[in-house]
Amino acid sequence: MSSLDSAATSFTSDIDDAILFEPVTAPPRAVAASADEQQARRAREGVAVLRTRLSGPIWNPAVLERVFWLDPYAIEILFDDAERSIPGTRLEVQLDGTTPRAILARVRARLSRLESRGISVEVRRARTAA
Repeated sequence: MSSLDSAATSFTSDIDDAILFEPVTAPPRAVAASADEQQARRAREGVAVLRTRLSGPIWNPAVLERVFWLDPYAIEILFDDAERSIPGTRLEVQLDGTTPRAILARVRARLSRLESRGISVEVRRARTAA
């Protein structure tokens, strides 16, 4: 065996050992939780998923869809998007079906000022599966 063959064998052997004996760590329990469990926990804590659709008037069919966790930053991003829109634009906001009515009303109230700019705003809950 030549010294080049010996070096190549030694090198591949080191790589194989590194791959085979690399420690494996299990993911934390929180990461392993299902999406349904996480959504139920967030609903209990008052955190909801916010799905939005900003669509232009009939003669300008541009559409911007986003999905957020409901927080003050999400509302500010919606305002920024809407401020760049033209009159006749429609903003549809859909919250989780488990979102309390009080939160739904607060979102509606915060976004209502967009209507003075000619932007139609609709805020509703998602239908829950029966």
